[in-house]
Amino acid sequence: MKSFGWFSLIMLSSHWAYSSGGVAHHDVDGVPRVVLYQAINVLIIFFMGVYLGKKKVIDFFSSKKEQFLQAQDKSRAFLRQAEAEHHEVSTRLDKLKLTKSEALLKAKADATDLRKQIAQDAFSLAQKIKDEAQQTAKIELERAKLHLKEQLIRESFELSKKDLSSKATSDDQKKLQEDFISKVQVVQ
Repeated sequence: MKSFGWFSLIMLSSHWAYSSGGVAHHDVDGVPRVVLYQAINVLIIFFMGVYLGKKKVIDFFSSKKEQFLQAQDKSRAFLRQAEAEHHEVSTRLDKLKLTKSEALLKAKADATDLRKQIAQDAFSLAQKIKDEAQQTAKIELERAKLHLKEQLIRESFELSKKDLSSKATSDDQKKLQEDFISKVQVVQ
């Protein structure tokens, strides 16, 4: 309501300026009075605008100032963070450059040690396989010998049995049986 009153006052003041007449009156310097009234009206409107809009203008520019300061603080924080990250990355990069040759030498030494270890493991595994193969060969040889002995005994027994049955007479067989029985009794 207060604004409406000021607006009405401004409108009336401009109306007073026009009501002074349609004929231009000159004062001493030759400037028409209408221009003087118009200048006064403009000054009144300006000062009224300043008086009425002063708080809004101040609030507007204050909020803009706050927004600008907040944006400035954020950008400074981002700048500090970016500088810190840049410094950290630069430090790590420099450290990597310095330790590059050491890392290469260490990697070569580790590779050499690993190669030696693998060679030793392979040699020990080959030796173990060789020893197991020799053990297996000995066991198989003994088994073959035992099998051959058993086969030889069976075949000898069969041949002896055939030979004895074909060549031995009944008296010889009785004598052999008696000898066998006597030897068995002695053993018992």
